Amino acid sequence: MAMTDLNTVFPHTPFLLCIGESLVDLVSDETGRPLCEVNQFHRFWGGSVTNVAATTGLLGHPVILVAAVGADPLGEFILSSLSQCGVLTDRIQVIPQMHTSIVMIAHGPTGNEFLPFHQAHTQVPLKCLSVSLIQAAWILHTSAFSLMHEPLCSTVLWALTVAAKAGVMTSMDVNYHTHMWKDPDKGRAVVRLALHLVDIVKVSEEDAAQFLGQQFSPEEVIGRYHALGSKTVIYTAGARGVWASDNRRIFHIPASSVTAVVNDVGAGDAFWAGFLSGMLDAEDVHTAVQRGIALAARKISQYGPLAQPLERYDL
Repeated sequence: MAMTDLNTVFPHTPFLLCIGESLVDLVSDETGRPLCEVNQFHRFWGGSVTNVAATTGLLGHPVILVAAVGADPLGEFILSSLSQCGVLTDRIQVIPQMHTSIVMIAHGPTGNEFLPFHQAHTQVPLKCLSVSLIQAAWILHTSAFSLMHEPLCSTVLWALTVAAKAGVMTSMDVNYHTHMWKDPDKGRAVVRLALHLVDIVKVSEEDAAQFLGQQFSPEEVIGRYHALGSKTVIYTAGARGVWASDNRRIFHIPASSVTAVVNDVGAGDAFWAGFLSGMLDAEDVHTAVQRGIALAARKISQYGPLAQPLERYDL
């Protein structure tokens, strides 16, 4: 596979390097019905890291995604969709004889239900990356979901290690869910290993409770993630707003007003895209968080992912 010449495509331009899961979301629009009763689904590109890459591309930033899809029509759909969002896809591996990973999602009576079918997205090899690519990135972004399977987990940990040694800014969505790991304790250990290599983390209220084993106040959660090695910690709590710390002070920003919540799946990924957009524009953490909140509010007011070009300064 011919790789993009970074000196030609991104000369002296800050770009985002995303490494992680790429899959197809099959989302029900039958609100209130459990997954076992749903009849119709809509197809969208998905995966936390892929959502962040696509939305950051729509904000006008250069983005490279390192991921894997199957050699099938769903893989072609992902590649085409990401290209339309402005994401460079030549480091996305197409895995022969494997299907593109799928997650079925329903908005059931007790909350969102997820049924994953993991295949090709787990097979991201080291050959997709190089030390020079990582060193050239402005920010390297990944997620805890990307640490669940090999060889993707080893690829992500290697990339984070290279980035840390090179002084490249790193970020990770700590979207740890106990039930998704065969061995939850091993999962926590792997995530802790990654946290020692990551500069910026974001956790939702639910994710923090799952990873830490119980509910804590926003300030306590932030302190615990700082202790695990992260310099900047962001804690999102839905309608309660966002708490963030740059290791010097903790500040709180209220949530944006939203007339109607249509679909909250992917709100965290939209926040990440807005936040990383701010960091790529050399904003401070407070301003970047505000951009993230504004973009998350836009996401939850519509069905499906953000799919049209966005003017980031309007946020």
